[in-house]
Formats: sequence, structure tokens, C-alpha cells
Amino acid sequence: MGFDVNDNFVSLNQSHNAYAHTSVCKENPYIRNTPNNLVTIGIFKRTKGKRRRGKAANHGDNCPMIYALKGKNNLRTDTKNAFLLYRSAIKILNEYIAENKKDWDLIIPLPSSSQISLRFAQWIAKKHSIKINNTYLSKKLVEEIDSEIEILKNGKNIKASEVATIRSEIKKHKLKSNSEFPMKIIQTKLRHLINPFSLNEGQELKNDKSLKILLVDDLIATGTSIDCASNLLKELFPNAKFECLSLFSMLDK
Repeated sequence: MGFDVNDNFVSLNQSHNAYAHTSVCKENPYIRNTPNNLVTIGIFKRTKGKRRRGKAANHGDNCPMIYALKGKNNLRTDTKNAFLLYRSAIKILNEYIAENKKDWDLIIPLPSSSQISLRFAQWIAKKHSIKINNTYLSKKLVEEIDSEIEILKNGKNIKASEVATIRSEIKKHKLKSNSEFPMKIIQTKLRHLINPFSLNEGQELKNDKSLKILLVDDLIATGTSIDCASNLLKELFPNAKFECLSLFSMLDK
């Protein structure tokens, strides 16, 4: 099943796989590594959108359903389509966990402006009796990112043109200084310059044993954000082994 987008309404369609494979099939889950070699398990393998006049459609950054579920980019869906997607995701995930004998010790959902990652992580934790904790990380604010890139520029660790590009995107999207910084607005080639997350205060080092930790996100674009999150968490869990689960995988290139 793929997605159709008609008048900004996103629905599942069993006759094609545009945007993603969303049924139980050999393509799912789609497993790849991030630039830092972190294993990512994408429940639904993303694909290109339907081609129009020689170009691939790019609704919702080529994943319209995630934007519809979040109610963003003027995209929408309904309860029926959301339920069908959820039911398929659960079946794919349960089969993967059983076949690969996965036994994570801790689940950490990544901070997000939506509740999708958290709710999915909570379901996994409850179904498979795994501890969950969403208090370790926070998303940085726009003002924090702006201060950090200024420091990088002064230390000549980032080009002035790159700083200008990032600030131009912040201005373009009319982001307030006290709003959470959305990594998606930054060009892929510049994302390695920014860590959108920070460790919350009061966290203690936990190095008593080698834990298997599952990070949960709704979509993985380049893997940069996941790497940033795992690098921070390694300060708390230096002996842990990290993996990441996302509802939608990296795009198959």
C-alpha cells in the first residue's frame, strides 16, 4: 500500500507503493545505518512519490502521511486511514521483534512537537514490558541554535555563508526565538553543523551495565538527528548499545 494525495487529503492505496511500502512485505522493515553507523529500523520503507511531468511529487517532504498525522503543511487524513496504517505497523513490528528476538532494556522516544513518537514508544513499552523514559532529552530553542552557530562562526568552525543560510531559513519560516528549532528547515548538507537536542539537567551517569536502548522517532531523513541524540545519551549511558526505530525509514536512494 502506498499513499494518494488528493486535495491535500492523504489516504492509503493498495494498488501502488508511492511514498512508502505500508503493508506486510519483504521490503518492511527497512534497515539501514546512519552516518555514525547507528542501526535504524524503519517500519515502513519510504519510496519516491508518484511522478508528474517527469518529476517526483514531493508532498510533505516526500512523506505526506506523517505530515497529515501531525496536521501540518495543510495535509490531512482521517481515523480510518490512520487506523489501517497503525494496524499494519504493529503487525510488521511484532513479527520483526519475534523473528529477531529483540529484547531492549529501555525505550527513549525522541523529543518532538507531535505525540506520534511518544505514543508509539509507549505502546511498544507496554506490549513488550520494556521500561520507557522520555525525560533525558529536550529540543533546543531557536535562540539557542542561533547562539551556537555564532560561537561556531567566531571559532571559524562554520562559514559565515552557512550561518547566513541557516538564519535566512529561520527568518523565512518566521520562527520565534523561544520556539523549538525544527531541523527539517535546514539543508541536508548543513545538518551536521547543528545538534537540535540537549540533555536535561539533573541526569546522572548510568554506567553500571551494558543496556540495549531503543530510540524511537516518527521519521528518519538523513539520520543526523538520531546520531546527535545517541551521542548525547552516550554521556549518560557510555556502555549502552543503541538502535533506532522509526515509523518511516530513510528514503531508499
